[in-house]
Amino acid sequence: MCFCDEIDAYFAELKRKGARLKTEPKNYPYGMRDFVVLDLDGNHLGFGCESENA
Repeated sequence: MCFCDEIDAYFAELKRKGARLKTEPKNYPYGMRDFVVLDLDGNHLGFGCESENA
């Protein structure tokens, strides 16, 4: 998991560049807002930040 401050902006940038997105940013009960993208080899890469309601 990589941590980012502007998770929604980063997601939008990856989407604009044509990345293979597995999930969209979402708040989870464990206090994180994150999403998953697939790399060229099909590996799952997670990016997230602390959610506002954590």
